[in-house]
Amino acid sequence: MVYMRVVSRSKSILHLARSPGLRSWATFVGIVSIGIGLLIYSTEGIMMKLFWFLCTVFVAISSLDDWEECIIDRDTLIIKLNRERLMERLLMPFQKARSVVADVSEVCSVMVEHEDIKFFGRGYYVTLQMNTGMLLPITEKCTLGDSREHQQIADVIDDFLKPELIRNKDLNNDLIGGYSSSSSDTDAVADTDAP
Repeated sequence: MVYMRVVSRSKSILHLARSPGLRSWATFVGIVSIGIGLLIYSTEGIMMKLFWFLCTVFVAISSLDDWEECIIDRDTLIIKLNRERLMERLLMPFQKARSVVADVSEVCSVMVEHEDIKFFGRGYYVTLQMNTGMLLPITEKCTLGDSREHQQIADVIDDFLKPELIRNKDLNNDLIGGYSSSSSDTDAVADTDAP
């Protein structure tokens, strides 16, 4: 399964996307085929057959992975993460996709995180670490298996954001240095006031 693919890359914009994989589509077709089997071979009435078929189609649509994209724009300093589901497209066609917007100047590093999934193993996803300490995953769900694809995507993002990451680290060091020097000054003042 491909974690994410690079749709386009220029000097100012990096566009990554993810769509449902082969496993997700195979699950979808398998569940729908069960519904078709119930529709054809069931001995119940037509209303009950239609009910079971619609239930299996609903479950099949719900089991599909999401369409996700990450757009990083260095000109506007915006990271936009969009996510769409087939169920949302069908039920609310005029509603915009859910999205998260972050500031590029807040990103201090890009890394691959892992999550242990019971009975299945370890899943991986790429995260952007913000100055506040918050981790922003570029996809909502992790993928199982080897972490090499994730590391490749993290390297692409890191390479694209290299100037901003260096600038953000320097800014953080200046802020931390200023805070530590001001706190040492207050400690010196507190020491002189003591008898």
